[in-house]
Amino acid sequence: MNSQSYTQPNKGSHLRKNGSKSGFALVTALALMSFIFLLIFSMSTLTQVELATASHTKAETTAKENARLGLLVALGQLQQAAGADQRVTARAEILGDGNYDASNQYWTGVWDTTDMSEDPVWLVSGSPVVTTAPSDTAQLVKSTYSPITGQIIPAVNAPAVEVFENQTHVGNYAYWISGENEKLSLSAMERVADFPTQETERRYLEYQSIVPDLNYLDSAGYTTTTTDNFDINANSDLGDMLANAISNDQFALIDLTNSNDAAFPTWRSSGFSHDATANTWSVLANTKDGGLKRNLFDDTLTDAIANSATRDFLVGYEDTLDASTDSTSGIADGEPYFEPRAIPTELTLWIGIFHTWTDAKLRIRFHLQCEFWNPYTIPLIYASDTDSRYDRAFTVRFENLPTVTIEQISGNMKAPTIIEDLNDFSAYADGNYRETINSWVEIPTISSLNKPELGPGEVYGVTEPNPNTQAYGLARDFGTIRWSGNQDTRPDDADKIKISAVHPDNGLKIIVEDYKSGNEVFVIENLAFDDFEIEKTFRSSAGNSGDSFSRSSSSSYTQGDYTIAYHYRLDTDETNPGLLKELIEGLDIRDPVLDAQGTFTGKDGSEHKVSDYILQASTNPADAAQYASEFFSILDIFKVNEEREHLEYAGGGETGNVSILAYDIPRKDSDFVSLGALRNLPVMNESLATLGSTHPDAKNEIFDEYFVANSGVAMAGSAAPDTNPHLSYLEEVSMLSAKDVAANALLNGGFNINSTSVAAWMSFLSSRGVIEDATGDNITARHLFTRMPYYSAEHPDIVTNESVLRSTGASVTMPPVYEQGMRQLDPTDAHEKMLIIAEGIVDHLKQRGEPYASVDEFLDSGIIDELLEETEINKDILENSNVYITQGDIAAQRADLLTSRSDTFLIRSYGDARNAITGEVTAQAWAEGVVRRLPNLTNASGQVEDNALESNPREFEIVSWRWLDKSEVY
Repeated sequence: MNSQSYTQPNKGSHLRKNGSKSGFALVTALALMSFIFLLIFSMSTLTQVELATASHTKAETTAKENARLGLLVALGQLQQAAGADQRVTARAEILGDGNYDASNQYWTGVWDTTDMSEDPVWLVSGSPVVTTAPSDTAQLVKSTYSPITGQIIPAVNAPAVEVFENQTHVGNYAYWISGENEKLSLSAMERVADFPTQETERRYLEYQSIVPDLNYLDSAGYTTTTTDNFDINANSDLGDMLANAISNDQFALIDLTNSNDAAFPTWRSSGFSHDATANTWSVLANTKDGGLKRNLFDDTLTDAIANSATRDFLVGYEDTLDASTDSTSGIADGEPYFEPRAIPTELTLWIGIFHTWTDAKLRIRFHLQCEFWNPYTIPLIYASDTDSRYDRAFTVRFENLPTVTIEQISGNMKAPTIIEDLNDFSAYADGNYRETINSWVEIPTISSLNKPELGPGEVYGVTEPNPNTQAYGLARDFGTIRWSGNQDTRPDDADKIKISAVHPDNGLKIIVEDYKSGNEVFVIENLAFDDFEIEKTFRSSAGNSGDSFSRSSSSSYTQGDYTIAYHYRLDTDETNPGLLKELIEGLDIRDPVLDAQGTFTGKDGSEHKVSDYILQASTNPADAAQYASEFFSILDIFKVNEEREHLEYAGGGETGNVSILAYDIPRKDSDFVSLGALRNLPVMNESLATLGSTHPDAKNEIFDEYFVANSGVAMAGSAAPDTNPHLSYLEEVSMLSAKDVAANALLNGGFNINSTSVAAWMSFLSSRGVIEDATGDNITARHLFTRMPYYSAEHPDIVTNESVLRSTGASVTMPPVYEQGMRQLDPTDAHEKMLIIAEGIVDHLKQRGEPYASVDEFLDSGIIDELLEETEINKDILENSNVYITQGDIAAQRADLLTSRSDTFLIRSYGDARNAITGEVTAQAWAEGVVRRLPNLTNASGQVEDNALESNPREFEIVSWRWLDKSEVY
């Protein structure tokens, strides 16, 4: 039988099969839910990030907006506080220790010069109180350290100002403004060095303008004083980098000469300097009286100083000065003129009065011995003589000589008394040159010009007539009556003769005339001499002896037989032979008339008599017989030369025949003339040689009222040829008149005399330049002080050994202190002396407690002269010689850069954003801007040259600005 199997269905298996399908769906659902959750979470997170990012971006934007707001508010305050002309600026340090909080020392204040007693405006945000450290501040400059002492300089902070939006505190801003002219401008150094194209031209500029020593802006300059890391002459790339640097942070990129180290390691670490800045500009404005300064080359000016004579002088001269003309007639006291003239430093009129046995005449014979000094650094040239046998430059005449009486006073009285006026000899007709006592003076030629010539600084001594060819001198008949034996009018040999003289009320007058034209070139008047009496034997048995009135013949007379002598000499004080110090500083001896009875104001303000500075061998002409025939001083700097040759200039090298250079003359071939050149410009009956000094008549207001710049093509941002290299023109002008320069240019590199930066003063005072060594090679000289820039540019070879320049007393051998125009300080201790001066100036400013309202007031204080004396820089140096450094020298060399305020400002601003609920700072930003004042008035309807008032100030413009990284501030 067939059988069939059956298997009962397995219920469990059936259930597992259906469950597997259900689990997969669940997993899928869960996965989808997880994915959706992740997506939602991710999107939520992304949204939060985006919201956070947006919030942070908004905070940063807000912070920058607040920083920018601070910058604009600062600019507005600057416009209001410092836009007017009659304002000066200084740091809070100038108030003096204890009068400001140490944390506020670098705050810049603005003072109103019309009322210096008013509190200054402090150029920081908020409502600053300089004596108190603000509580809620923002840091704007990181701390650094002093290059001199190494001490830490604290960070600069400014009060924070809250910013509200819908009455909610959303952030803060703060700002601090730095007066950049209180620092040393680095690019100005390269502008000076790069302007001329020829070597002599560069020296013309270099020696009469400041070329600062940048070594003293870094600590290495004080510790390794023999190292020179800023020799532009050796590293032209350094100069290019200095010129191109626009902000302080770029200084870290400047490399030292022959080194890969940063030029300013202090600044590399801090990115900021309180002592130097990249560039400064100043408006050519007067802080004391307001208005733009006047250009001395402006031919529309006709005031006391700015006249055609001043302009002609500043334009300069060629290789020689024509001294044969004179046009000083009608020039008023205090008015400039320039008529170069030789100065008679010493004259003696030797007169013999005697009877001649051979012809029975009474007569006189005379010699003129004199010295003429060319005080200029250019040769003086006179017109060619019409007679080729001579080189006659002058005629010297004498007026107000006495009336002389010759009478017999013993024996058989038979000789008639003869009275003769030595100003009008009776034996000669009117118009005859012999009716007066006069003589020409020959001065031989030096160069190929074949004209009478005095070399630079030459003192030429001569006796007329030439003793070698006419020893008996010049003759005049004394009266017309003879003492004759034939007429029984001759005294007996043993009879006594009396010679008596009575002088006019006015003193002796010596007149020096140009020989060819007859023009008066120099007059010495009111020289007092006494009346006198002399007794002689009519005819001595000893023959032509000193006691004998009668001589064998007229031709037997020689200069040594003189009877009377009139002597005049400018006194140079042989115990300390300075060059007529008081006469040069108080009364310019180049004036055409020297009144011996006149007075002048000395440096100390007291009145001096001119006669006190005129040395006469005796006021009694008869006393001259007690002296040897050589009155001329052995020790005097004015040396006699009886050989009628220019020995100094012919290569003779005679001992004592030195050059005495006193006045430097601008050269026509120079592209630039400094305001300091005015020290050499004559002013009628006054003296500009005192410019820059403390002399009561120094006219230091010139520094505040004038500048110099020739007219010419003005290129935007640069100096024009034949003009002032320190000027930057605001725009290109095809032809700019001298009158319009101040309205279209800015002074580049101006330095504020109210600066309290010791390092800046140190660098500014320590000038440098290129000189020549003994072999003629160029060498860079530091601590160089120049009295005569034009002469020095042509004669850069100088004695630098100070032991040679110093003198410990009177000496026959004169050190070469008048023969060179500049001096280099001994490098072994120069930095120490200059540091004393720089620190002394800053201490003086702090003790004063407020800034000076003008350069004039600063110079009148005499602080630099006081500090020069303290350092003994001039110890054993002949006073007023060309190597005797004075405040006037320092001021003149820096005349074109001196100012009493800042017109360039660096603004640092801060902004932050705050959480409106928590007040937490959510973002910060810092900005830096450089701004400068312009000549333009905010209201164009005003005249640009007029005083810019607070109601119509001058405009400011932003030169550059940038965002700062936090690392540059902290």
